[in-house]
Amino acid sequence: MSEKARPDRKVYVENRAKFLPEDLLPYADQWVAWSADGSRIVAHHPDLAEVARQVEAQGLEREDVVFDHLPLEGEATTLL
Repeated sequence: MSEKARPDRKVYVENRAKFLPEDLLPYADQWVAWSADGSRIVAHHPDLAEVARQVEAQGLEREDVVFDHLPLEGEATTLL
């Protein structure tokens, strides 16, 4: 596991809340990997394994992102 400092949950929640449901429509019914601070989506695909591969291809570790599945409506409920 990486020893890098990660933003706390409050930072993630605050940044993640800035995304409106309509901003997430392009990712509807896909898995996404959010940056650890919740400020951006770093990878997306309908298949979670492919998202994990994309994350690793960027030199990130799985622990450096938050995985989330976005429903068809584009609304998200991230589990931390």
